[in-house]
Amino acid sequence: MSWKNYRHRREPDGNSSLTIRTISLRKHNSTIWKMQRVIFSNALSASNEVFYPRH
Repeated sequence: MSWKNYRHRREPDGNSSLTIRTISLRKHNSTIWKMQRVIFSNALSASNEVFYPRH
């Protein structure tokens, strides 16, 4: 919490908002990447079911 306040005090409004935007974008990208991984693994398991059906 203290480092955030420190940053806001040091940087002008534009820079601090840009930093926040970058951080939120990075978070968003990691969420998309996780979702893609889940979808990919689900598709992989589905294709395994098709090729190797469990008896």
